[in-house]
Amino acid sequence: MSQQPVIFLAFANNQDAYLDMLKRESRNIKQALEALEDKQAIKISREESAGVDEIFHNFNRFKGRIAIFHYAGHADGEQLHLDDALANADGLADLFGAEKALKLVFLNGCSTKGQLDKLMELGIPAVIATSVAINDTKATEFAEHFYRSLANKSTIKTAFNYASSYLKTRYKNINTPVIENHRGLRLRREKTGEEMPWGLYLNEGVDANSVLDWTLPATFVKAAPPRPDEKYEVNDYIFPVMDSMVHFENSLEEELFDKDGEAIDDREYLAKIIEYFPWPIGAQIRRLVSNDSDMNQPTMMRLEQIISTYVVTGQLLMYILLAQVLEAREEEDCVPNSYFLDALSMSKDSFEIFDFISHIKQIVKEIRTTKQELFVEEFEELVKALDEKGEFYNSYLFLDSIRSRMKDNGANLDNEVYQLCIDAEYALSVILNKSAFLVKYQMITVRDIIIANPWHKDPEFNHYMGRLNAQEGDFLTLFKKPRSYNDYVNTRSVLLVRDLKNIDNFLNLSPFIIDKNAFGDAKATAMDLFMYAYNEDGEYWYLVTNQSIYRALEQDADKVNTGHIDAPESTSRSRRVRMRGSRNSRSQATVRKPYALLKEQFNLLKENI
Repeated sequence: MSQQPVIFLAFANNQDAYLDMLKRESRNIKQALEALEDKQAIKISREESAGVDEIFHNFNRFKGRIAIFHYAGHADGEQLHLDDALANADGLADLFGAEKALKLVFLNGCSTKGQLDKLMELGIPAVIATSVAINDTKATEFAEHFYRSLANKSTIKTAFNYASSYLKTRYKNINTPVIENHRGLRLRREKTGEEMPWGLYLNEGVDANSVLDWTLPATFVKAAPPRPDEKYEVNDYIFPVMDSMVHFENSLEEELFDKDGEAIDDREYLAKIIEYFPWPIGAQIRRLVSNDSDMNQPTMMRLEQIISTYVVTGQLLMYILLAQVLEAREEEDCVPNSYFLDALSMSKDSFEIFDFISHIKQIVKEIRTTKQELFVEEFEELVKALDEKGEFYNSYLFLDSIRSRMKDNGANLDNEVYQLCIDAEYALSVILNKSAFLVKYQMITVRDIIIANPWHKDPEFNHYMGRLNAQEGDFLTLFKKPRSYNDYVNTRSVLLVRDLKNIDNFLNLSPFIIDKNAFGDAKATAMDLFMYAYNEDGEYWYLVTNQSIYRALEQDADKVNTGHIDAPESTSRSRRVRMRGSRNSRSQATVRKPYALLKEQFNLLKENI
């Protein structure tokens, strides 16, 4: 069995010229990469006070495995300023050149471009180096964003451009980055001023595309769940999820029997599981257990739906936590960690492989550092299950590995589809069992609020709302009468509440989950619930939740975005008037962007990060 590639992170500071941001760079790079380490895809070796002996020790210990060497600290064109000595660049180059697994050397110090000649001569495929002295803060930010992108399965080229784009967006007078063959053949250049300090330099003796397109491995081992000992029928592993739901909500047990005390049939039983999960998860399970011919036997489409259900479950859980982060920001209880930008800046490609479960763990850790209590306290148990690296952790790794293989054009899954459907359904049941605590909470949509404020009486706030639970049809059961409360919540929002009788304590899931009809026809009964997926061309895109994510990504009708424009409504009285004089008719037309508010909410969160 092959061993994981090693990412060697070396940091060195100088008490006489102390770099304040170095510890942050060390912490955040490790944080960006540790989800891959948890999956056993990579190994991280980190020296926070690196000297010559520590560097040589690591290269000897991980001989044949070091894929990336990252140095951060003081440097110049001839030396790295390590903790115990000035390390001669030529000597280090000899060390690096002997490491045949090395793909990239990242020298994040001042004016390190002077060290290129020797590194290239010894065959190092790619080097990120600096042409001038660099600012401590910008150096840290560049490295953080490079490794965040790389950890999300981006290529070296994409990660370099992502980090460069971040600095160009955040600061003035930072121009186009350099990606070039070391002998001077520029692969990309649109120079408009002084170049960015960082350059990505390629060895002319190595195929450029093989370097630029290199990515970190997605997974190392696949931890498959136990295989069944008896004949398998589809959905066998879904039925026991109700047992976990009953554990969190005892009253549900009564609904599993009819008036004569007989157990309800299998279809009704599955319908109860579907109904008591929040809509996004329930709608995915409903597709999985349908009588469709592609779902009632192990097929590739069923495997896709299992993975879609897993992804949507992870999405919803992560967005519940991010909603609390957004709420805390508004109350100034905490400043969100920039790690959360990963979720807000996903491209369409990165969404398809984004690891929601690992981000859940990181966000819970961040909330722990504040004085906040988790709105959904059961997240503590979920994170504990991840830390224990038992059945839940293994199931998560297994499903994620299948997802990665599906991204790689199926990777010949057809030959394994029967057994993969069995194993994946089992793994999904473990995820759903661990998420069954959601039965304790109600997901509701608030379409409108009408204030009743008669003379000599206390005001009432009449909420036009409904529960978001997946049932047999894609229809929302709005409450027949508005619910009256002494206070009001947020309109045009999807909320998570503990008790419908008292909704003072709620979590607003906007802008992550939206009820499309709350932005249009508030009386519509169609269940058009969408969940945020990715950012493209400055707009935020949502996928419908009652469809497989794989189908939704392909079909325009299953997507909306914050830049969507409704057909202009003219105020003219007749067709004849509308056609008379285009200038006047345009001036009277109303252009409406129904989801612009969501973009404002996203941008507000990003600004504060």
